[in-house]
Parts: sequence; structure tokens; C-alpha cells
Amino acid sequence: MNDKLRVALIGCGVISDNHIRAIVNSNKANLVALCDVNIERATAKKEQHRLSSSVYSSYLDMLESEELDVVHIATPHYLHTEMVLAALKRNINV
Repeated sequence: MNDKLRVALIGCGVISDNHIRAIVNSNKANLVALCDVNIERATAKKEQHRLSSSVYSSYLDMLESEELDVVHIATPHYLHTEMVLAALKRNINV
């Protein structure tokens, strides 16, 4: 049985590297999905960090498709509220 938290990251800009490193270096979490409106940027982060994560361009599609425990939000601050509420509505920790 896998006791690790299933984690997703929304936003794959510069700060995302800090989040990715923290998640993959944790023995309590698996980074299962990356999301960015620019799918190429999310794919590049996946390749850069040699991840097996799924990649999405829509955070709503990701929230509906993945079984998640936690979402890290690394987008501009003015976008956070909508994303936080969407995750919380699905009982996903933010």
C-alpha cells in the first residue's frame, strides 16, 4: 500500500522548480500531475525533472481526472482564489 500523498502542481513557471524539488525530495509525497495553461511549459518541466507525472493545460480537467490529496498553486496571486475554491470543493488540500 502506498501511503504517500498524491500531489499536483498548478503553474509551471520559475517558482515551480522549488515546489517540484520539495515534492520529489519528500518521502511522503508523489507528484502525480503538472498543470500550466502553456502545455509545452508543463511538459518541459516534466522532462527537466524526469517525472512520470500527467500533464494538463486545464486545472479543472486535472482536478476532475486525478485522485489528489494536495494541490500546490504556483500561479500569479490574482488567480489563486478560483483555483483554491475549485480544489477545496473537491476536498483536496491546498
